[in-house]
Amino acid sequence: MVISVCMIRRVRIGKKNMVYIPKEIADAVGVREGDAMLVKVSSGKIELIPMGKTEGEYWAEVTLEEIESVGEELSERTLRSNS
Repeated sequence: MVISVCMIRRVRIGKKNMVYIPKEIADAVGVREGDAMLVKVSSGKIELIPMGKTEGEYWAEVTLEEIESVGEELSERTLRSNS
């Protein structure tokens, strides 16, 4: 996404060199928590380039029952293969 207006905001470097992007800037370029960013350093400047979500970064909701079911199935397979 290209921003047609230049936006400048002052931010501070936090613990572990964290930089928080102001909401209005994040909204303007369409980035959200979990999106990938490319960090480019050139001529003493840092540039953050949004890359969006990458494959494999998505999380799924799983119930406790589903986890237990898979665990039981794997245990049964292991017991059968060892018999």
